[in-house]
Amino acid sequence: MDFASIASAEYAESLLRAGRAQDFDLQPIGTGPFSLEHQIAGTMLRFGAFRGHWRGAPAYDHLVFAITPDSAVRWARLRRGECDIIGFPNPDDLPAMRADPNVRVLQAPGLNEGYLAFNTEHGALRDARVRRALVLAVNRRVIVDAVFGAEGTVASGALPPAMWSFDPTSALPDHDMAEARRLLAAAGHAGGFDLDLWVATGQGILRDPRRIALMIQSDWAAVGVRARIRSVEWAELLARTARAEHDVALMTWLSDNGDPDNFIATLLRCSAVHTTQNLSEYCSRPLDALFARARSEADPARRAALYAQAQRAFARDVPWLPLVHVHETFVVSKRLRGELLQPLLSPRFERLRVD
Repeated sequence: MDFASIASAEYAESLLRAGRAQDFDLQPIGTGPFSLEHQIAGTMLRFGAFRGHWRGAPAYDHLVFAITPDSAVRWARLRRGECDIIGFPNPDDLPAMRADPNVRVLQAPGLNEGYLAFNTEHGALRDARVRRALVLAVNRRVIVDAVFGAEGTVASGALPPAMWSFDPTSALPDHDMAEARRLLAAAGHAGGFDLDLWVATGQGILRDPRRIALMIQSDWAAVGVRARIRSVEWAELLARTARAEHDVALMTWLSDNGDPDNFIATLLRCSAVHTTQNLSEYCSRPLDALFARARSEADPARRAALYAQAQRAFARDVPWLPLVHVHETFVVSKRLRGELLQPLLSPRFERLRVD
């Protein structure tokens, strides 16, 4: 995993002795293809090519990250030649970007999922029939088309389709309001019920989380479920969901290493209840045992079969509502050559060259 990259133990020990532990992050020493030269918090990071890199130095001298939160400003800067690469483009701008002869749009399936975590310890949400009804009531296709356009794929289960061991036979059914009402009535909630829908502002790959929350709120209202949207900062959302204060929470998960254990097992294992991982507060001892078997199995085909079982269990119990898989998208100047994209959302800038 990226966060577990090798660093200098001697450097860390010297900083601790000097009382400057924060410099381990602010003035890092490592073995990568670039070295940090200068940074302005929230504005800019400047790296220089590391000439002693074991694979050879990058083909250019400097790599500069100009932090630009507004997608329209990023696109304008790329068109003016002020930068060579932009990420997270506005989906509405993609047709113009693809038509522009001076740029290339690079896109690959993302190993991620935007989802709505049901707190399975709270009230009506303890009942899998209620959770399934809430899934069926939400028109995921409409949400993905409206918010993500060509940058998103409708999620249908616990794993993204681009991840090995994905089981298409475990897909949740599509939007079905009549079945949603039937399930709510069978569970004793024909008149609906109230819940809180928690959402964070500025939430990464979800692009416009409040708009997503409003669309879910509208769909649920049609089957009598009254959702109150509670918007908080990301740090507060993590803290409060870790204490299981939420009814439902709009969340995201990005794969760290491309392995299904890091996805479905991390988000559903019993030991992660009441943490920032298993926000569904869902615990199944048989499923935990299955995850343990899958982790100890060396044969990939057998592991895939075990994770297919886990996905079927997910589809039965629906501990969360899968919404979207967001594509990895970058727009680059035509003057750049070489590979940029890789499966885990960490672009490899050292492989590029400038014509």
